[in-house]
Amino acid sequence: MQTEIISIGGMTCAACSTRVERALHKLEGIESAFVNLATEKARVIFNPEIIDYLLIKEAIQKAGYKVLESSKNTTDEDIKKKEIKILKLKLIVSCIFAFPLLYIAMAPMITWPTLPFSMQLHHLMEDSKGAVIFALTQLFLTLPVIAAGNKFYTRGFKNFINRSPNMDSLIAIGTSAAFVYSLYNTYLIITGRTYMAHSLYYETAGVIIALILLGKYLEALSRGRTS
Repeated sequence: MQTEIISIGGMTCAACSTRVERALHKLEGIESAFVNLATEKARVIFNPEIIDYLLIKEAIQKAGYKVLESSKNTTDEDIKKKEIKILKLKLIVSCIFAFPLLYIAMAPMITWPTLPFSMQLHHLMEDSKGAVIFALTQLFLTLPVIAAGNKFYTRGFKNFINRSPNMDSLIAIGTSAAFVYSLYNTYLIITGRTYMAHSLYYETAGVIIALILLGKYLEALSRGRTS
């Protein structure tokens, strides 16, 4: 028997590690496979006469995850640092747009300390042109946040289609529902139904993505220390 420690990228929750283990156990020649979510590593014991490393790697990739292989120039630590750097950048981008989005969306409901601004928004929303500006402003602030959280959608919907939904699938479906509903209401506002300005939920999608990116960033820092 041969033992391999394989670094895996793209896992987000316990369902992901379970899915990788299940995919490996289906292969002939695998004696045991244990995936540690915290360290993002799989310990695989297999019979090299029946199965080789390339087939194991292919099974992990078919399950929807990456096999991270270190080289002379890159180590596991370098890979972790790169992941944290990317997450930090995405978090900053999402926060830059999500906080103004939340403020604009919630200001009409707040009387203090933003009373002058909230009153202006109330008057703006009552006017047909103002309601369109109000809706489109939120739409354009939401798009960069969704772009920053694009991995939730690519992984989430892929796993959902493959009948193995995970946490990304939940995030993708929930935020997509809020965004598509708001997009439809924006169309209604443009066609003259200004009262739909009170039924926009762009900030729901934007703030959820920003908060989860914050959680992912803190989780990546914690995993880096664990590794």
